Amino acid sequence: MTEAGTPDDPTPAPGPYRQDVHADGGNATGVIGGDLHVWGDGIPLFVLRTWQPSPAVPSDWLREVPSRMLNARYQVVPFTGREDDLAALEAWRDSEAPMAARWLHGPGGQGKSRLAARLAELSVAGGWKVLVAVQGPGTVLPGAESQDLRTDGAVGLLVIVDYADQWPLTHLTWLFSNSLLQKPGLPVRVLLIGRTDDAWPLTRAALVERFVDTSTQLLRPLGRAPRPDAAEGPRAVMFQAARDGYAAGYGIDGSSVGRPEGLDHPDFGLTLAIHMAALVAVDAHVAGRPMPATGAAGLTVYLLDREQLWWARRLGDPGHELVPAERTYRTPPATMNRLVFGAALTGAVPYAQGREVVRRLGVTADGDAALADHRSCYPPSPPGADTVLEPLYPDRLAEDFLALTVPGHRADYPAQSWARPATAALFGADEPPPAWSPRAVGMLAAAAQRWPHVGPECLFRLVDDRPAVILAAGNAAIGAVAGLDGLGFRRLTALAEHLEATEDTDLLPAMAAVQTRLAPYRLAENPDPEARIAVLTDLAAVQTYAGRYSQAAATRERATGILRRLSAEVDPSDDRSPAGQLRHRASNRLGGALVDLSADLSAAGRRTEAVRMAEQAIALYREFGAARPSPDFSHAQLVRGHVASRAGRPTEALPAFQAAMRIRRRRMDLSPLELGDVWFLALHDPVARTLLRALNTVPPFRRRLQRLEETYLSPIDRIPNRWRYPASVEERAADLVQSLSHLGRALADTGRYLEARRASALAVVLARRHRRIRPLLGGALTELARALLATGQVDAARTAATQAVAIHRELAVAPDDMGNPSLSVALLQLSRCRARTGDAAGAVAAAEEAVQVLRPAVANDAALESELPQVLGNLADRLRDAGDRGGAVQAATEAVAVARRMVRAEPAIHTIVLAGALHTLATCLTAAGRRAEALSAATESVQRWAEVPGASGRTPERAAAARTRRRLLLADRGRAGALRATADVARASVAAAWWRTNALVHTVLRPRLVNDRWRS
Repeated sequence: MTEAGTPDDPTPAPGPYRQDVHADGGNATGVIGGDLHVWGDGIPLFVLRTWQPSPAVPSDWLREVPSRMLNARYQVVPFTGREDDLAALEAWRDSEAPMAARWLHGPGGQGKSRLAARLAELSVAGGWKVLVAVQGPGTVLPGAESQDLRTDGAVGLLVIVDYADQWPLTHLTWLFSNSLLQKPGLPVRVLLIGRTDDAWPLTRAALVERFVDTSTQLLRPLGRAPRPDAAEGPRAVMFQAARDGYAAGYGIDGSSVGRPEGLDHPDFGLTLAIHMAALVAVDAHVAGRPMPATGAAGLTVYLLDREQLWWARRLGDPGHELVPAERTYRTPPATMNRLVFGAALTGAVPYAQGREVVRRLGVTADGDAALADHRSCYPPSPPGADTVLEPLYPDRLAEDFLALTVPGHRADYPAQSWARPATAALFGADEPPPAWSPRAVGMLAAAAQRWPHVGPECLFRLVDDRPAVILAAGNAAIGAVAGLDGLGFRRLTALAEHLEATEDTDLLPAMAAVQTRLAPYRLAENPDPEARIAVLTDLAAVQTYAGRYSQAAATRERATGILRRLSAEVDPSDDRSPAGQLRHRASNRLGGALVDLSADLSAAGRRTEAVRMAEQAIALYREFGAARPSPDFSHAQLVRGHVASRAGRPTEALPAFQAAMRIRRRRMDLSPLELGDVWFLALHDPVARTLLRALNTVPPFRRRLQRLEETYLSPIDRIPNRWRYPASVEERAADLVQSLSHLGRALADTGRYLEARRASALAVVLARRHRRIRPLLGGALTELARALLATGQVDAARTAATQAVAIHRELAVAPDDMGNPSLSVALLQLSRCRARTGDAAGAVAAAEEAVQVLRPAVANDAALESELPQVLGNLADRLRDAGDRGGAVQAATEAVAVARRMVRAEPAIHTIVLAGALHTLATCLTAAGRRAEALSAATESVQRWAEVPGASGRTPERAAAARTRRRLLLADRGRAGALRATADVARASVAAAWWRTNALVHTVLRPRLVNDRWRS
């Protein structure tokens, strides 16, 4: 091994790093190898620190108070269980994406921190650089130090962000913009940890713009039943490991400690609950105390009693000391109780804030001495940090401590009368929310979910008196507060009004939660049908924007039912009469409601119902507005084409998309496809950009372009701030994006790939301009990838497909959604792109995931089965190319079986699917050496193709099937046997040549005419 800069290695050695960090009246933080983002007042948004393994601490110090052993950072219990979750994280870390983010979420006590620490430990051992991101404002920051963040020689970079659900979106986006995460060739993984995934959709949308691969992982409760290869269930195994770890800390043999009853109770689905049971069992065994018999609450009371006993022992008996002046610890247990209560709410804070917290808590003794005593009991983390009021750990134990200290419960634990006024004092009266507000509200909301009295005693008063504090807590805490029983109509209404007044789109998930809780009250007080329709329509809109598609569909079904009744009540013979006008308006409203319902049903996976609702809407529009198609009718056609395509009815999709585009083009001065020609070229060609700038100086062109941009591309800051509903500009932009995206798909189906590329490219451009319609970006990118691949732009296609997968991946993990067909289609395109670039392993991985993602959706909606043969056939092709012939045959066989079922149901539509699946099976059987079976499959494929009139846009596939059969016949029976097959090949080839000629007219000649028009 040689050193850089030596004669054996002429590479210049890196110069020495020198960094001078100065602080005037405070701390200073220096960074090597990364950026430091700060506010105008110098407070960092966040600080990156090198991850450190658990510090070694003496066992006798841990034994002073049992709760220390529960702290994940000391790792008294070795990592046990959650092997599947750990394997999933390792697979994510080792994936091929250049930059990836994963949102790891689960209830408090589920084991997220332990799992992240284990991943960090294994990653460091594997050569990764592991960092921890600590939020700046309102949280504890590292002390004065210089962080060396260089990644020289590292395999990759892993960044762990705990409490990510409490970070503002802007802070997270700045984190991802740090230069440390942008180094070429260095894989970057960011693990975001939170209790819920409420904040994830908005975060994901921001990350997609930065080309970050995104995913989530939910930690589920521990199972009860043992695995087939295990003698005991996960809970029993984890209890034994925890018991032995704690017993070692106490210096005893763990086998002498019995297992408590009731571990099968739902409360013990949490990792922390199992650890608490083991710790209490060991501590009670050592102390000779009886084991609590009241479940998880009894364990909490036991541990808090031990905490109180320790405070008393620290103080001792001041009245019987020989030299009282030498005493260093002077805080009575009652005062320490207040300090620990306040610390649980505020978390660790700088010293100056700590003094203010002590004052607000009403501590009359020496505040500095009280803070010093608390710090000695609960030392800061990391060691040496210049902070005070380190909270009780773990968080769930601190939440229970808060609830048991507040009066109103019936547990055998002393409540304190000062708890309620102290809580109110911490939040202040007429001042901006203090820095600790997000943590404090989140802790109280989490406690109130298990201890209902905390709501009326603490949180409800904040909603009444300090709503700004509630809003500052973010989506997760607001949703938890809104979900509490007893909040009532008045407070929910006030909370909704405050949310509306903020006009903050980051709080859409919170708004959806509040409106969902508020709707039953509003419906109960409004028997009038029109008022009920308005309530349900508003609620469905908010639920849709928040991504709660199943809830939105159910809400719209209720609204549609009322509209149907209203429409049926008016049945005049003369439509020109006032009653006829009323029926006309009612039918138009019903049509719009049916279109919206169709879109939500499709997004929720209920495809067949979605098609039926769209057909009903179009029938209504044709009945009352056929003479002059309206924008509403255009939108209905668009939705009809979309849901038909997703339901496996491609022959119905293209006419609907074309009808929608014809109507839209009448409303515009400039053709979207023509504008797409120029914009697409300008995005990729410097000469075209120069031409576009020159054209923009020509008044007629400039006026047309400006007029279109004012109509479709207005900046968001010009939109009226009624953010619960899509502004008119965004509505029209969303309509156009969907029209262009689906038209691109239909054009590609008929081989018109260059037109498809232009349409999809414009859809991508429009979707990127508007944040709220960014979810449509995934579909546009998928279609763009398909068209780019067909026109030979393989690298660009792979980039587009990768971005599409990043956008769609998370749609499969929404709590009320089953599977994600859009992600499956994007993965299919990514698989094909990887195959074209020679990445056989990556192509197989994407193809396998496409099948895995689609299966739950098919189980939820049988109509989606029409998409399964395509993804299975692609998997078979990829496995065959990778050399897995057995797996290829298995996948192709399943594709044929599914296609046969589809043909039995609707032969006119699905025969083409069976023909393609049989051809894939024939090629896979040929590769496996099973030529007789391959010939049978190829023969049936050709026969099935003959049953398909025109074969739509699949004529080249028909010719390929005929050639495959001919090759097999030649090998099996010689030239005589292949004579008839040769005729089949000739006929299919002629049809394919005609199909390609027709496509050539649209992809080469027509664009030239369009360009000539632009030149003129």
